[in-house]
Amino acid sequence: MSGSRVQHCFACCPPPPMGPAQVEKLAKLFASLPSKDERKKALDAWKLTLTCDDVVTRTQHRDHSYYGSSVVECPECSACRGVMHSERVGPACSDEGAKAGRAAVDRERLAEN
Repeated sequence: MSGSRVQHCFACCPPPPMGPAQVEKLAKLFASLPSKDERKKALDAWKLTLTCDDVVTRTQHRDHSYYGSSVVECPECSACRGVMHSERVGPACSDEGAKAGRAAVDRERLAEN
């Protein structure tokens, strides 16, 4: 690649700047993404029992049928502990920030699409 005017590896120099069309396309893409509050509606709360017998609550996207991590940080022990048991509690929040019924959150999400 060195000395070539046609090819470039882009490892030694930054990429060329984006053109106005690319900037506009990216701006539209980012504007179409859901807000942080909308993304929170897709989260379920999980109650995790750890190997130290402490219980912690974590959130995860509702599409998961089990909690995706086998080790979490225990706030009581200040150490990483294994997850012995996980239980889905339900939706983490609703429009008002309170717990909501899972069916109501699903209906709202489907109505928007």
